[in-house]
Amino acid sequence: MEWPLPELIGILQKYILSKSGIQVISPGDCKQVSRYIESLTGKVISETTLKRFFGFAKQQYNFSRFTLNALSEFVGFSGWEDFRQNISQNGDLSAGQAMWEEYRQKALFVTQVTESTLKNLSGIPFSATISRTAIETEFDYFLSSDYQLFCLSSSAGMGKSVQMAHLAEKFFLKQNAPYEKSIVWFLKSPTLQKLEPYDFSFEQSTGDQFKTGWRFSFLEHFKTHPAEVKGKLVLLLDGFDDHAIETTELDRIFQKVIDLLCYAQGLDWLKVVLSLRSSTWHKLYQKINDSEYLKKTWFSGVFYQKETRVNLTPLSVGEVQRALKAIHAEIKSENRIAGTPELYQLFSHPYYLQLYYQLLEKNTLTSLRGQALYCELVTSFAFHRIYQSAYSIEKCRLLQKLVRAADYGRSVQQVERRALFEANDLYVLAYNDLVNEGILQEVNRDSAFHYQIEVQFMHQSLFVYFVAQELIDEEKGRLGNALFERVIKEYEPGEMRNELLRWIVLHALMQRMNDFGEIVFHKLLSAEEQCHLISFLADLLEEDAQIISPEIKQDFIDKSVMFMAMHLLEIERLDTEVEQAIQTLFNHAQTTQSKANLLIVEAILGIIQMDKAKLGKSIVQLKKLDKGIFTYYFPLHPVRLLEYVYHYYAMEPVGKYCDRAIETFIADPPGYLENDMPDASRLLSYQLGIFTSIFTRNPKQSIQFTQTIQQLHPELFSQHSGCGSTMYLLMREAFACLRVQRGDRAKQIVDQLKEFYPPFSIGKCYSHLAGLYDILQGELAVAAHNHHDAAKYFQQAYVIGRQSGFTMLQVYALLPLIRLYRSEKNFDRITGLLEETRKHVSRLEFPVEKLLLNRLMEEV
Repeated sequence: MEWPLPELIGILQKYILSKSGIQVISPGDCKQVSRYIESLTGKVISETTLKRFFGFAKQQYNFSRFTLNALSEFVGFSGWEDFRQNISQNGDLSAGQAMWEEYRQKALFVTQVTESTLKNLSGIPFSATISRTAIETEFDYFLSSDYQLFCLSSSAGMGKSVQMAHLAEKFFLKQNAPYEKSIVWFLKSPTLQKLEPYDFSFEQSTGDQFKTGWRFSFLEHFKTHPAEVKGKLVLLLDGFDDHAIETTELDRIFQKVIDLLCYAQGLDWLKVVLSLRSSTWHKLYQKINDSEYLKKTWFSGVFYQKETRVNLTPLSVGEVQRALKAIHAEIKSENRIAGTPELYQLFSHPYYLQLYYQLLEKNTLTSLRGQALYCELVTSFAFHRIYQSAYSIEKCRLLQKLVRAADYGRSVQQVERRALFEANDLYVLAYNDLVNEGILQEVNRDSAFHYQIEVQFMHQSLFVYFVAQELIDEEKGRLGNALFERVIKEYEPGEMRNELLRWIVLHALMQRMNDFGEIVFHKLLSAEEQCHLISFLADLLEEDAQIISPEIKQDFIDKSVMFMAMHLLEIERLDTEVEQAIQTLFNHAQTTQSKANLLIVEAILGIIQMDKAKLGKSIVQLKKLDKGIFTYYFPLHPVRLLEYVYHYYAMEPVGKYCDRAIETFIADPPGYLENDMPDASRLLSYQLGIFTSIFTRNPKQSIQFTQTIQQLHPELFSQHSGCGSTMYLLMREAFACLRVQRGDRAKQIVDQLKEFYPPFSIGKCYSHLAGLYDILQGELAVAAHNHHDAAKYFQQAYVIGRQSGFTMLQVYALLPLIRLYRSEKNFDRITGLLEETRKHVSRLEFPVEKLLLNRLMEEV
């Protein structure tokens, strides 16, 4: 519809009055309106022209195109034609609706600038950053609710600004965004300091880009004309924690935000979103908490943690994995990270992702991984955020004091804030910096009669790092066994002790101390702890092979091989980290015997995990070695034994080699070595021999085989020398005894195992051996007709096998469980177990499902 010129002029008059904040215009107002038009458009429309335009003076001619264009631009259109076409298409919209769109366009420009700035300031490429799904869900709910205030709070380095950019992009900026018609002003310091919320005059916040009349209030207009609101009006404010904003200035801004919320009571379309460090948010919340109304305007969200005052929580494992994948794609670097829990814990704080990205940028070929990468990142964090920061000396002294007040982490990790420093200006400034930078964290402790603030390290990793530094400084000149034994004596087994041991070993290596081997293989360490340290040193070797001399390196490898031969089946976490350590040791081994032993260890992992690729690869590599070593060092040929297991798993013909080899060993053992402990090659041969004897189904032969080994190496079966290999051999003998109705001997072995390994008695072990021990106790319970306890033991072993990836153990436990449930006619439980196991083994290349499960299903 084409509108007549007089009607178009009338609509334009109404828009100009609304833009100028004038309800009824008088001739005297035309001069002020002229000034507004010039200020905004740069074009001069005289007071006289405006008087004629509004009918206060006679109009003899049509208005010029220049005048009409300038007046149209003033009210938010590109020109007269744009105004005319818009009215023709959309009709006579209210002036407020036109104003809403004009503000939206102006705000969009500012938001896009802020969005682009924040993306470019990101410590890693923005495409590799993670938008938090939980925050997006809460933000979406907040926008649709009656709440008016939402705060994104966390410690420094958690990615608040990045998350704000993601929210702006997803909800407002991208094509077909759910709130693309809403007004969003995304502001960052220093524009925050110009915030004038009463008039909501954003023109002051954006460099006088946009002006309205002296009587016009955007909020007041839409407050009184709610029908003209076309969406949400969202103010995203980032940068409150900028050091350029002084405390007094911050208080002023906070007060203006509070004034705005009070003024905008009931305007559910007005939303204020702030990103703040938890310490800064606490200051604002204290102000909000004084008003019952203001408390109701704040949406805390589901994930808000009251004690620490944060809702932007650490990244999940899945989010970390996505971020790492994106970083490696950006840097064109292969993913060499073993996803250890310790590394995931670091990367859950996004600043560590930035440090890792910087490390890759410097050297895309870096081999740092696992625990070595962990130490590098923690050291880098301390260097950049503490040692190179302002007040570094005061900060270090405060952190030392915190470590000592926390009893070096032996019992507590939190101390009262007032115990850290007196009212010394430098220490107060240093302390505030540590809190603001996310090094320290304040925790409120409220009770009915007591209130206090306690302080702790934000990151456990940094706490342990400073504890280690303090211990090393205190033990100057005694960094060998003395410091090591102090840690073992004063700290309970667990992650804290493991990390301290790593830092001490690393320090010893950096100081070129050659007795680190005595530390790693210290008799007071558990097998789990020794395995951790071996993996750590393997990670260091992968990055810097020159860190240890060739002679000491080979000695370390030989001791590591012996450790694995003795204790491999005791270790609870036989994961990628251990496998990488085995491969690194193999790469650096200087003797063929060491290489062969490491390949056999790898093959044993393949056997208990029923991993065809791993087992097959080990066999192929073993065949490439000098064949003479297999008859010289090994009492049983390891390659032939492994091939037997491989073919058995693959449901292929197996031959009679194992039977003959074991019979020969029993009939003519390779010389009695009275009280002599077997070397790694012999121990591994014995383990392979007993593995293969399982499949020959000859229990008498298994008993004779184990007893022959006991005659050869009585010291191996003594209480003080008992190891994982000993326990495995004894358990296999016990299983065989049960098969030939020798239950008394099996019970004797169980008692012997409890003496060798106390964790068996208290059920605190989750290794392959622990699972076998549970199965053994289950079978003894079955023999005693105690089916209730038997089912409990078998179920425990089944869970260990499933959760630890010991597929062979899971299958072993499944068989007696099914026999028990079948006797009770509990077919639903049987079906559930079979389906659960089927899902687990379906990924295996060995036909376990065909070999076992299908047949069992048919029987059921």
